[in-house]
Amino acid sequence: MKLLSIFLLLAFVACESKKVVYKSKEEIAKDSISAYLQSHLHDPTSFQLVHYSKFDTVYTSAYDDKRDYYKGIQDSLFDEAGKHYILSKEHKLTWDLGMSYFDTLTNLLNDTTYRGKFIGYAISQKYRAKNQMGALGLHTVLYSFDSSMNIINVMDED
Repeated sequence: MKLLSIFLLLAFVACESKKVVYKSKEEIAKDSISAYLQSHLHDPTSFQLVHYSKFDTVYTSAYDDKRDYYKGIQDSLFDEAGKHYILSKEHKLTWDLGMSYFDTLTNLLNDTTYRGKFIGYAISQKYRAKNQMGALGLHTVLYSFDSSMNIINVMDED
C-alpha cells in the first residue's frame, strides 16, 4: 500500500510538471520587444513602460494590391518620353481597361470591408529610457512582426 501511494504521488507530480503554457501572439510579441530593447537601449535598467497599443493584424490595402497593375496600364498609355497619350487602336482597349480599373480601384478604396493579403502583425510601445547623455526620454516605437512572430521592422514614431 505504501508503494502504491508513492507511485501515485510521483505520477501526480510528473503530470503537474508537464503542463504546457501557451502564449498568445501578443505575449510573444511583447517578449520579443523586451529582448530587443535589452540589446538596443543605452541603459536597459532605466526602461519604464508607459503603455502598449492594441496588438493588430496587418493586411495590404486595396491600393497596394492594385497599384502595380495600374502602373503597368498607365505606362502603356504614354509614349517613351512619358508626355503624350498613345491612343492607337490597340491601346484604346488598354485605355478602356485602365478606366474601368480606376473605377474598380475607387470602389475598393471606399469599401471598408476589404481585406488584402496578410502581411504580419504590429504593436506600438511608449516607454521612457535614458539616452546616451543620461537624460530620460519618452519614446514611441512601432514594431512589425512577420507571421512567425519575428521582428521585421522597428520604426521610431517620434
